[in-house]
Parts: sequence; structure tokens; C-alpha cells
Amino acid sequence: MAIIYIYRMKKISLLLSFIFLLFFTHAQPFQIMDLKQSVGLWEGSLTYLDYSTGKPYTMSANISISLTNDQKGYIMGFEYPKEPHANAADTSYVANGNFGQEKIVSFKKEPSGDFALTTEKMGEDGNDHQKAILRHIYLLRGNAFSISKEVKFEGTNKWIKRNEYQFNKKEIGLHQDENAVKAVIQQLFDGMRNADSVAIASVFAPNAIMQTIVVDKDGNTAVSQSKVANFVSFVGKQAKGAADEQIVFETIKIDGALAIVWTPYRFVYNGQFSHCGVNSFTLVKLPDGWKINYLIDTRRKTGCD
Repeated sequence: MAIIYIYRMKKISLLLSFIFLLFFTHAQPFQIMDLKQSVGLWEGSLTYLDYSTGKPYTMSANISISLTNDQKGYIMGFEYPKEPHANAADTSYVANGNFGQEKIVSFKKEPSGDFALTTEKMGEDGNDHQKAILRHIYLLRGNAFSISKEVKFEGTNKWIKRNEYQFNKKEIGLHQDENAVKAVIQQLFDGMRNADSVAIASVFAPNAIMQTIVVDKDGNTAVSQSKVANFVSFVGKQAKGAADEQIVFETIKIDGALAIVWTPYRFVYNGQFSHCGVNSFTLVKLPDGWKINYLIDTRRKTGCD
């Protein structure tokens, strides 16, 4: 009997070793480039659970996804057409088993480029800020992309779906290029509001030029030039929400890989109106997408209404 017991235990041990080896042999290493298939512009909606009423609420939502210039950062720019004050951009990196600030729980990529990514972190949720595990599920299936947030409160075993973004990829063509150009410019100003130097730097082409038309007290006009690197560094040191440039897309013209954009703006700094003017952008379509190659603006304190 003892011999049979030992034999059985050896079989179990070998089976467990095989399963362990099989799992780790087929575990997929994860890097930002594995998410490249999701890069682009997506239109859709956000549905979230209102804890006050216990009912779901749905609103329009779009997302533009791009990679940083070094291909190591994943940039998500969220746009809410009916609530533009909520627009935001976020850049995530893979490091120490984390995607951004969250632990990578699982990742699977298909040969087609589709993927499923699950991340978790400890945090708080609910109107009373209860401790909970927060889980995000990123799911790409062809032209459909979703991001779900699930919550499991401390002391419970039940997962609650807190919100879900559901997107469809935008159509290919001139309309898509126009929206791609707009998304790059919007990312610039979302990055300014969030003091996100990485998101800002990624929208500029190499050797991009930034200029401002200035008028001195005697009425003389001159052109002042700034280095993009200095601009990025300066904005990155601001408090989040301090630099709020509110733009309107007035004109967009595209011919092949060239685009020009005209955006009147109002600039608010630390909650106080500073000045207004117009931005004139020239963008080029490079292998990694539309980039700002030239930006010149005017600045004034009158005629801003």
C-alpha cells in the first residue's frame, strides 16, 4: 500500500510540474507594442452605475489612442462631446509587472492583434469611499474596443461593474484624417491641463517649430520663437489644471500628408482669464501618425468675447 501511495504521489507531482511548465511556457510576455492594434480613433459611449440611484447612465464618449515617440508609452485621450470639461489624457507604461499604476493580472494576444488585458489595484470607490479592489479589463476584438471597470468592496466576494466604455473604430478616409488631426491637437491641450509632459511631447514632429507673434508697446510686430523641449518642460512643472487653453476648431484643411488647422482660443491660468488669440497649426502625417510640425499663435487681451 505504501508503494502504491508513493507511486500515486509521484504521478501527481509530475502532473503538477507539467502544468506549471506548460503555463509558464505559454505565458505571454507583455509590452506596450502588444497593444498597437488599438491605436487610432474610436467612437462610442460610456455607461456607468450611478451609486446614488442605483441606475446606469449612458453618455457619448470617444477615445484616441497613440504611442509615445519611443513606443514605450500608451496614450489614451478621452473625449466627451457633451461634457468637454471632462476631457482627459493619460499615459501608461509597463514596468515591474504593472500597466501604469495597476498590476497586470492577465494578458492574452491573438495572432490577429486582438487582445484581452486585465489589471487590478487597491483603491476606494463608492459615495462613501469604501476600500475596494479596482479591476480594469481592456478588450479588443476587430473594430470593437471596450474598457470595463469592476469593483469588489472589502469584505465582499461580489464584483460590481462600475462603468464600461464601448467603442467602434472610425471609418477610413478624409473624415478619419480630420478627426485624427483634431485628436492630436486636443491631446496637446489635454496634456497642458494635466501637466503631462509625455503626452505633450508625443504630438510634435522632430525639429518642430513654435512661434508667437508679439506686438510691443509701440505697436511694432515681431516673431518670437520657442524650443519645443522648453515648452514641454515648462508645462510639465505646472500644477494640474493650471494651464487651461480652451480652443474651437474653426478650419481644417487636408491634402495627403499635409494638414493646416485654425483654432481661436481663450487661455485661463490658475482659474483666471489671461489672454486670447488664434493658433495656426501645420501637421504632417508621419509613419507613426499625424504630428505637429509648425505652430504659430497670436496673443491679445481685447476682443476675446
